[in-house]
Amino acid sequence: MVQSSEHIGGHSFAESLLMIVSAFRNLGLLTGPGACLLVGMFLGVAPSRAEMGATKNLSAPPEEFLSGALRLPDPAHAGVRSVAAMIPVHLDATDSGTWRWSGHLEVDADDALSIMLFAPGGQAWDILLTPPRAEPIDVKSPHDGVRITRRRGAVGLGLSETGESFTIDAPPVGRWAVRLSASEANVMSGGRDGYLMFAVKSPYALYTHLSDYELVVGRQVGFVSYLYDRRKVSSGSDSPPIPLVGRNMKAEMHVVKPSGVAKTVPLRAKNDGTVSGSFRADEAGDYTARIVVRSESIDGAPLLRTSQHFFTVVEQTAVLGRTARGTQIDDGRLRFDVAIQHAAGAGKMLLTAELWGKGDGQSNVSVCWLSRMADPRSTAVDGTLPLWCDTRWVRRAGAQPPFQLHHVRLQDPDTHIPFSRRDVMPVETDFAPVVAVDGYDREIITREMLMGVPGPTADFSENVFPPMPLAEAGAPCSTNTLHKVMLVHGYCSGGVWPTGEFDDAIEFADNNQNRTHDQFAQLIRAQGGGLKSFGIVAHSQGGAASLHLFSYYWSGLDYSTGPRRIQSVGTPYRGTPLAGDLAILGEIFGSGCGTNFDMTYDGAALWLSGIPSWARSEVYYHTTSFEDGFGFDFCSLFTDLFLTDPDDGVIEMDYGQLPGANNMGHTEGWCHTTGMRDPAQYEDHSRNAVMNANANR
Repeated sequence: MVQSSEHIGGHSFAESLLMIVSAFRNLGLLTGPGACLLVGMFLGVAPSRAEMGATKNLSAPPEEFLSGALRLPDPAHAGVRSVAAMIPVHLDATDSGTWRWSGHLEVDADDALSIMLFAPGGQAWDILLTPPRAEPIDVKSPHDGVRITRRRGAVGLGLSETGESFTIDAPPVGRWAVRLSASEANVMSGGRDGYLMFAVKSPYALYTHLSDYELVVGRQVGFVSYLYDRRKVSSGSDSPPIPLVGRNMKAEMHVVKPSGVAKTVPLRAKNDGTVSGSFRADEAGDYTARIVVRSESIDGAPLLRTSQHFFTVVEQTAVLGRTARGTQIDDGRLRFDVAIQHAAGAGKMLLTAELWGKGDGQSNVSVCWLSRMADPRSTAVDGTLPLWCDTRWVRRAGAQPPFQLHHVRLQDPDTHIPFSRRDVMPVETDFAPVVAVDGYDREIITREMLMGVPGPTADFSENVFPPMPLAEAGAPCSTNTLHKVMLVHGYCSGGVWPTGEFDDAIEFADNNQNRTHDQFAQLIRAQGGGLKSFGIVAHSQGGAASLHLFSYYWSGLDYSTGPRRIQSVGTPYRGTPLAGDLAILGEIFGSGCGTNFDMTYDGAALWLSGIPSWARSEVYYHTTSFEDGFGFDFCSLFTDLFLTDPDDGVIEMDYGQLPGANNMGHTEGWCHTTGMRDPAQYEDHSRNAVMNANANR
């Protein structure tokens, strides 16, 4: 693009032209083709995405970080609860020509015992259980006097396998023997590895969480695990449960590295009832960890629980320096250049900080929270990355220099894992104290204060929403007058919405793929690049990706009008524990579309710590679950063993909540996707009609 050295009122010629064109377009005096023609006459080509300021400059009032909502979360609050155990099985050949595996199940309660075998071709395997001091039970052909409920269904979640579950009423407490067997032909056609899962209807569960979020190559990765009594946990509580001091606890962690190398790490028991251990992460990429805890209940019954975890380890591509430099660009804006050292070729990263200043009497005053996606390849100057701040935040807080940045962090944009942090960073300033403006109302927080404007040097009236950007480079200007509702699918999915039930709709398409929230969001932005504006109706991960888009990037979503900007159904805003279970099963079945850290409890917690309330408030979300009736209280046989009711087969109702957003209610009789017990939640015609009527366009 041709750059002009001339400046008009502090702006470059190109910037001034874009401002004029945008102003005319907002007034309806210049439409798509005319805008492109005018820009082309003066500049030669359409402005690039970077020149139009695709990235927002996020801000939020100090109340949001003082409450902890916009600070890094405590991993102790994102632990996985497990009432089941997943046991690896491997069939060995016998002298008789069959294949067998033998093991034990620790049954600590006499209410109900459910087992499920997952193995390629596993439905043809025989399962023989032997209770303590009793006759063996063939679960597929039980003898008289043994009551077994047998269920069959699809696993779902990207796995094509079907499975069977067997539930035994009133099982004797104790150590059960289990034997699996298969014929030569079955093993040769299917395989000889799998997992046996079992759950006991017991008050005792396992809680496991990461020690910290320093998931960086070269550092220790640790887990803490403990048993707890479910009867002593308040419904809907976000607090970690209280450890139950078990007897004779023995625990270990089975880790599989990105390279496929496996290792076993012993977990040490402590007097507080917890067990813990760690290992050095020497590879970047995706890891799995299976925690195995054996103990005894208060009554002395043997107890076994496992929990499955998936997590990502990232490279440290940059290190924060010790200081920042503050510059006043004009009456309305400050820029804070944060010192960093970054590796050659380091890409985009998320930079976040809290701005603090001095108030009356030189007391520390919290000013605002600042964040933006930054790329050192295009925005770094003299070894720094910039954060932008509207001066009205400083006036609102009554703050003056010297300033400091607190809780400064650099995070991976895809996993939100922090790889460099500073608790306090002094700011060197070269400007005089910000003078209060007569008549300024400190209670007013404008959109410009929260999001900035498209382009880091633009300057617009505080009461005017940022002007509509021109068409993306390469997008036909003639299509830029369209206003649509975009129907967005979720993870490993596609074409789920009945498009005929929505007016002026277009369908987002990235079928059967696995994307991070950031990658997903940019694809939505790109597919909406030819539209003047769009609202979103989203399913599953599509809801989180849409919120991510609205938070971090300018798009047609910002310029849509109507009652509801983003509507979602079945979105794991706070994650799902199934990510770990699927990662473990992927070792046997293959991983389908692959694992996704953003949708784990930990990944979701890290992601949400960067989403301010002004963005969340634009989301209207729905949750669903199975129809709660006798014998039908599940959506998926497999996930029923690992999810806390109520759930939709993938998302637990409690973890489908988005604090600060608009909860549109919970309905029964709808599961997450097709192939489950009840119809798919996106086929609810009544709800679709409501979302269509209220969607922004």
